[in-house]
Amino acid sequence: MAREMAFGRRDPFAYFECSGCGCVQIAKVPDNLADYYPQEYFAFRPQHRLARSRIRAMVDGPRYRAATGEKSMLGALANRVAKPLDYVQWAQTAGLDRSAHVLDVGCGAGKLLVRMKHAGFRECTGVDPFIDNTVHYHNGVTVHRTSVSDFASTRTEPFNLIMLHHALEHMPDQRSVMHSVRRLLSPGGCVLIRIPVAGSYAWRTYRENWVT
Repeated sequence: MAREMAFGRRDPFAYFECSGCGCVQIAKVPDNLADYYPQEYFAFRPQHRLARSRIRAMVDGPRYRAATGEKSMLGALANRVAKPLDYVQWAQTAGLDRSAHVLDVGCGAGKLLVRMKHAGFRECTGVDPFIDNTVHYHNGVTVHRTSVSDFASTRTEPFNLIMLHHALEHMPDQRSVMHSVRRLLSPGGCVLIRIPVAGSYAWRTYRENWVT
């Protein structure tokens, strides 16, 4: 049993650990799930300034090329001093290049997508039912205020990479979510799912007191 602590509600919830993969998730998703994603939630901060950044637009493409083994003096220099681009490994593992169409499910305001678009990925789209409004960014990224199931019912073009970063464990009907993801995935495409596991440093160190 653990309590919601991020916003001080202190509502108690039962959690369980999967015996197969070690994932920790809530036993019963509350009907009023939107109450736990208020507009001040950190992932909902608009990324318009980042989307308009000329520096990121100029540097992130060369950084990506350098990280994937292409020659780029600017990218190599920037990679020496900047935090590594995490999505480089994801794309390489999936066997994708920057012509890929990318969907991020439960992405909040879409910060990761804005970064990937700056790096040169062809299409970067997000869905999140809890953001205030659909967001259209200056660099071409769109984050739709909708569920992945509703989005799958209208989308006709597939995606080469579909990502769920610490989102699946919050969703009440995971089987339906994965069916929708399958409908949206291109043949040979890849799904990236990141979830919290009980063997992580945060769990070993803080247990249920992850926010104090």
